Amino acid sequence: TKWSKLVITPKQVLANLREAVYRAMSTCPGPVHLDFARDVLASPSIPWSVESVPCGRHNNCTLPCFELLVSALDVLRKAERPVIWAGNGVKLAGASELVLTLARQLLIPIITTYNGIDCVPGDDPYVFGPKSRHGTKLTTQILKESDALLVVGNSLNGPTTSRWTLPLPEHLLQIDIDPLVIGRDYKCMVPLVGDAYATLEALIALMNNNT
Repeated sequence: TKWSKLVITPKQVLANLREAVYRAMSTCPGPVHLDFARDVLASPSIPWSVESVPCGRHNNCTLPCFELLVSALDVLRKAERPVIWAGNGVKLAGASELVLTLARQLLIPIITTYNGIDCVPGDDPYVFGPKSRHGTKLTTQILKESDALLVVGNSLNGPTTSRWTLPLPEHLLQIDIDPLVIGRDYKCMVPLVGDAYATLEALIALMNNNT
């Protein structure tokens, strides 16, 4: 789980429920754990109030620093065969159209993870399908020939990278809301810790302002 907490008094119930939902739905959504003492659950004084527990994904607006955005754009512009590798985080952030906009303006092909297949429309001319254990020869070749890789909302996990044996280009740029994911298994040249939507939006704005 992302987080675990022991609740030992009835007064702690509501505050911990709020925190549990917030943590579960913030950054990369995932399971959390609340362990209630038996006498707490049996207590008649638990302040249950479903309406006061927030639901839905927390709106992340974290942005990388400006200098890293400039560096990322510089790498993508200088690369001869850059590639965007989009994951499920693109869909969670609602950043599909921004990924497509960046690809169209810089003429970059897009491949996806298996879990991120539907994060961008499969019939778009810039989208070449998934690269994972269920990938295609085409996406494998595209990634193999790339000299710069922008990873967006893709944790580069075991199934996606053939248990971290997949060679990736030296010029690796990674956008992720979770700082612990970036550079965890592959050396990252430009770490971009931030929400995928906000970060891509800032990259596109920077690119348009410099043209």
